[in-house]
Amino acid sequence: MQQKTIKRPIRYRGFGILFGKESRITLRPAPPDTGIIFNENIKAKVKNAFVRGLVLGLRSGKTKIYFVEHLLAACYGLGINNLFIEVSGKEIPFADGSSLPFVRLINRAGIRSYQARPKIQNLKTPIIVSKNDSFILALPAKTLSIDCFVDFPQSRTGAQFWGDLINQPNFVKELASARTFGYYRNYRLLAKVLPFEIKSEEGMIVPKILRYRNEAVRHKVLDLVGHFALLGRNLNAKIFAYKSSHKLNHRFVRKLEAL
Repeated sequence: MQQKTIKRPIRYRGFGILFGKESRITLRPAPPDTGIIFNENIKAKVKNAFVRGLVLGLRSGKTKIYFVEHLLAACYGLGINNLFIEVSGKEIPFADGSSLPFVRLINRAGIRSYQARPKIQNLKTPIIVSKNDSFILALPAKTLSIDCFVDFPQSRTGAQFWGDLINQPNFVKELASARTFGYYRNYRLLAKVLPFEIKSEEGMIVPKILRYRNEAVRHKVLDLVGHFALLGRNLNAKIFAYKSSHKLNHRFVRKLEAL
């Protein structure tokens, strides 16, 4: 296993659903042991992360960048450890609400490997975070795998499960294209700017035509992988996530960071 970056700079632009404006990003190669850095000084680290509603953000001082989870998940899923990201605007483009556009972007830029090896985090004992009936449990393991369960009885989404190893082939094939869902306020704006049709199920906005029967739970796993990118190291653990959320994900990586 080696540290990785991209081979050449590449740009992407799209609409941001939080602030309703176009946002542009530029990805640039970074040397070994750099990590992922936004706008020169905002490092993708647990201590710089925050959660606002359904969104993961990063901050440095008064500067904040929102909706970083899908791009970070693409980086983690493809093994990109080092990257400079320039953002014009306050958020990462929403694209199609998944990591697939960013996976394609990184692949178009090409992936370069360094001789330096990434840092690894192995667990010595189980850890758990919980709130009400939700929890994330991690057990020591030699690889990373996630079993995730969600349940939305108030909508047709209902109960869903997904579980497997988290490696590059599985991430690209099983998780990257899973789109977001949730209780977004501006239905008309989303219906206008998204590249697919949406519908509302008891207030929950979901894609009208699903890519997977269990697309919602796959996206939950995708979000969790995005949080793992904040650790700056590859995690080995057997993870059970039950009704996870961005807030619970954040508590979980904070606990991992403190080990």
